[in-house]
Amino acid sequence: MISLTFWQLPGPNNYVERVLADLHSGANIILRLPLHIPPNLRSELRMRCEAEERLNWLSATPTDEVADGQFPLHWLWDHYLADASLNTLRTVASFAETFAPRDAVLWIEGITHQTRPMWIQFMRKYAQYTRNTGRPLHSVLCLVLNGAVAASPVESDAGLAVHTWQHVVTELDMLLYASTAAVPHAEDPLQAQASTALLAALAQFDPAVINWMALNDIADLANPTQLLREFGKTRDWHCIESLDEPGAWASGYTDGPGRVHPAVLALRDDVYHLNYLIWRAELAIYFPLVETRRRALLDTLGNQLQLPHRTPFGELITDRSDLELSHIIAQLRERPYLLPPSETHLVRCLRDIRNYLAHQEPLPCHLLTKSGLATAFA
Repeated sequence: MISLTFWQLPGPNNYVERVLADLHSGANIILRLPLHIPPNLRSELRMRCEAEERLNWLSATPTDEVADGQFPLHWLWDHYLADASLNTLRTVASFAETFAPRDAVLWIEGITHQTRPMWIQFMRKYAQYTRNTGRPLHSVLCLVLNGAVAASPVESDAGLAVHTWQHVVTELDMLLYASTAAVPHAEDPLQAQASTALLAALAQFDPAVINWMALNDIADLANPTQLLREFGKTRDWHCIESLDEPGAWASGYTDGPGRVHPAVLALRDDVYHLNYLIWRAELAIYFPLVETRRRALLDTLGNQLQLPHRTPFGELITDRSDLELSHIIAQLRERPYLLPPSETHLVRCLRDIRNYLAHQEPLPCHLLTKSGLATAFA
């Protein structure tokens, strides 16, 4: 099996590539990131920059000292241009011209509420100067806003690109990631497939949930409330009363409006929405299975099924392909010799699966762990 790192998944990879494209075009970057973003974004960007041998990488974590409105300029100058001439007037333009030959990406993190306005203002002035020169200056700044500091939107500008971590991770990403997780060996491939789908659904946009739950069996994944509550506690999530945006996004509770972290659903006792995630994952796996096995059963029984068939509601079925599992079970009840008892039991299980899913109800454990469903009547 091919093993994918998180940053190789389509959504995260596209995010990284968009940031890199802007860096290489000479744009300066502001990253708006919620708390608990998957680790190693900086490492991934740095690795790809250095692999292309186009930009050097520098990292900075400014102090929280605020001397005056020129704080970012003076701090950067003292740390990166200390060897510059003492006679050089410290301006955004002189910093840009003196810093440019380093061909660097300067990654700036650790920004606080207090220093955020000054750093954003400095980024705009730096971007404006580099844009107005009409020539590439080769060194760019990447300002990282994380958590509550990132909650308020920042407008992009010419020469300044803002990349917000929201709706980056897709359902496909989580399915791919879950498929490579250490899921324990299931009794049959169907259960392994269902476990993967449940893991992806319960992760939504957070691969850490998959890492946390991957060693649990399908019965635990289908009843995940306690596991998700325990996961939430590892992030010090306890009483979550408000999901108002953008604060909920900045805290990692959501991936934007309408996409709530499953651990938050569990902590808020939101059974309705949590069950919907579980049902949706089961629907994708088991509903096609029910139809495939129904068709196989029709082929197995063939002309032994009586037509026309009248349903309890008075409907008259004349085409064999229109017989549903409940209709077949009615005929098996009258003529049980058509199938061995074990196979008749499987037909009833398939009917029950169909009924639960059709009524938007998650499947009970005894149906999820029933073996032989995938190959019945083959």
